[in-house]
Amino acid sequence: MNIHWRIVLEQFFKKYQKILIFILVFLLLFIGGVRHNPFHSFVISFLNSVWLFICYILFTEILKLRFKSKKLNIVQLIFYFLLIFLLVYVYTKFELFIYENILKYKPEQKLYWVFPMIKNIVFIFGTFITSLIVYTNKQQKKAEKLIAENQNMELKLLRAQINPHFLFNALNNIYSLIYTKNDKAGDAVLYVSDLLRYVIDDANSEKVPISKELKYIENFISLWKIRINNPINIKFDHDIDDCKTQIPPMILQPIVENCFIYSDIESNLEGFIHIKLSIKEKKLHLSTENTTSAKKESKEKKMSGIGLSNVEQRLMLYYGENNYKLEINENESIFKLLLSITLK
Repeated sequence: MNIHWRIVLEQFFKKYQKILIFILVFLLLFIGGVRHNPFHSFVISFLNSVWLFICYILFTEILKLRFKSKKLNIVQLIFYFLLIFLLVYVYTKFELFIYENILKYKPEQKLYWVFPMIKNIVFIFGTFITSLIVYTNKQQKKAEKLIAENQNMELKLLRAQINPHFLFNALNNIYSLIYTKNDKAGDAVLYVSDLLRYVIDDANSEKVPISKELKYIENFISLWKIRINNPINIKFDHDIDDCKTQIPPMILQPIVENCFIYSDIESNLEGFIHIKLSIKEKKLHLSTENTTSAKKESKEKKMSGIGLSNVEQRLMLYYGENNYKLEINENESIFKLLLSITLK
C-alpha cells in the first residue's frame, strides 16, 4: 500500500510539478511579508510568483536557442546577464508602480527602491540558474538515452553478424559429413539443432547464465569432433564456481570458433586445440591455444578476424575498456588467445 501511494504521489508531482512549485514559491513569499500587511503581501507575492514563472519559461526557451557551442561562452554570458538586469529593472519599476498607484503605499525614505531591486536580482538570477540546471539535466538525459539506444542498436548489429557466420560454418560441417557419407551426420544435425535453439531463444537476451554458454561451447566442440580424425587432441577444460553467473550470450563463441578456423588439426596429426575456461569470484578467464599453418587460406583468416573484432566491440560496450583484457599471440605454428573479464 505504501509503495502504491508513493507511486501515485510521484506521478501526481510529475504531472503538476510546475503548478506545485508556483504555489510553494507564492507561499514562501507571502509568509515572509504577511506580518507587515497581509493584503500587500498577497498582491506582491502573487505578482512576484507570476513574474518568476514567466522568467523561467523565457529562460528555458532562450536556452533552447543557444549558440552552436555546447558550453557557455563570454558572449552568451554577457547576453544572459544583460537580460537578467533588464528583467530586474522592468519588474522593479512595475512593482513600485503597483505600490504607489494601486496599493497607495510609499515609504518615506528616499532609497526605498533599493530593497525591491536587490530582491528581484536574487529572485530572477536564481530563476535563471534553476532553468539552466533543468535544461542541462534534460540535455544530459537525452544524450544518455541516445547513447544507450545507439549501443543497443550496435549490439543487435554485432549479434546479427555472429549468427549467419555461425550457421554458415555449421552447415558446412554437416555438408562435409554427408558428402563423405559419415555415419555421424545424424548426430551432427542434433548438435546443430541444440546450437540453433540457443541462438534463437537466448542470443537476443542481454545476458544468460554461463551454464547455457558452456553447453553451447560443448555442443559446438562435439560437432567438430565428429568430422575431425584425431578428436583426442581437442581439449576443453572448465572450472566455474557459480554456473548462474551472467554473461552476454555468444560472446565466447567467436573465440572458440576461431580456434577451429585457424587450426590445422584436420591436416596435421600433431595438431591440437586446447581451451580453458574458468570463473572465480566474478573473474572470467578464457585461454585458447591451437596449432595453425601459414598455408591457411586468407579468406578463413579474414572471417576469423571479423569474429574477434566483433567480440572486442561487444566487450567494450558491455564492460568498458578497463574491465576486460584481450591478448593475442601468433606465430607460424601456434595461435594463442587470452581473455580476462571482470564480470558485473
